[in-house]
Amino acid sequence: DLVDEAFLRRIRYKIAINSPSEPQFEEIFKRVCAGRRIEYTPEGFQRFLAYYKANGLELRACHPRDLLDQLGDAARFFNRPPALEPQLIDMACESYFVRL
Repeated sequence: DLVDEAFLRRIRYKIAINSPSEPQFEEIFKRVCAGRRIEYTPEGFQRFLAYYKANGLELRACHPRDLLDQLGDAARFFNRPPALEPQLIDMACESYFVRL
């Protein structure tokens, strides 16, 4: 509904990518944490999941990367190391998932 037929013809490969399961999402999240040198904690991950559930959001494979980048930016703004802390997690979610 968002694009016309001509636009879709220009996309050569159309591949359906399903939402990851919660265990798959957690594994992606852990790997992105390692790549960003952010210590993974089960409590931090659960806080992210709680935000998803409270707002009826679907898990997407790109979200760990995007959210942890947001978290890192917020940590740099406050001149502290990135960590899965409640304040930083909440800021990352609020700035990434815009509510209209």
